[in-house]
Amino acid sequence: MLTDIIEGYRAADADHGDLMSILMRARDDETGTGMTDRQLRDEATTLVLAGSETTGNTLAWACYLLTRHPEVAGRVQREADTVLAGDDAGYDDLGNLPFTRAVITETLRLYNPVWILPRRAAADVELAGYRLPAGSVIFFSPYALNRDARVHRDPDRFDPDRWATDYTRSDMRASFFPFGQGIRNCLGEGFAWAETVLVLSAIAARWDLRLADGASVCPVTSSTLVASELPIIVTRRSPARRTQDLLTR
Repeated sequence: MLTDIIEGYRAADADHGDLMSILMRARDDETGTGMTDRQLRDEATTLVLAGSETTGNTLAWACYLLTRHPEVAGRVQREADTVLAGDDAGYDDLGNLPFTRAVITETLRLYNPVWILPRRAAADVELAGYRLPAGSVIFFSPYALNRDARVHRDPDRFDPDRWATDYTRSDMRASFFPFGQGIRNCLGEGFAWAETVLVLSAIAARWDLRLADGASVCPVTSSTLVASELPIIVTRRSPARRTQDLLTR
């Protein structure tokens, strides 16, 4: 499938204004050469795989948390009604959706899809009294760190407002890194923020969410952190309801 798309782009030799066109125009800083078809396929495959499951899981957990916290859901809906005003969500709206972004941030703190990460010691190092020889593989869990009371106030509580009051930039760099940190930081972080914030805002503008009666949701670890089950009932919001919610803001 991707091979056919790449061949079609090569044959058209035109800028479609999309990601594939950007990748095809990219040139190596030292050699000036572009990507081979195999490199293009590998880059596109990475984006499809890494940028779909993790983003989908984040949105699923965010929707679940909104069903458990209707007052927060109402605030997200009112923000969407104000900013989008019935239009589709677009990139230019991102800066005007701070509470929706805070909901995504708090979702990532509680249910980070990347629940465990490996690192390899580049040199001998002592960590918490343990000597780790060079080459040792170390695993650590952002999920555990994000629920540590020494790092986050009332860590098991869903509180998007904490991101407006509790943290400085240095605090976030030291204790909150849903996309990794340093030279291993996820290259797709900016895209992921844009995608999750805009999609959640679009959902909130159009739908009411309710968890099905009797559902028992708990996190399950696989390659990412997923829900054991997530039966959410969606009901379309009427224009009259959206107007009423906006007026009662």
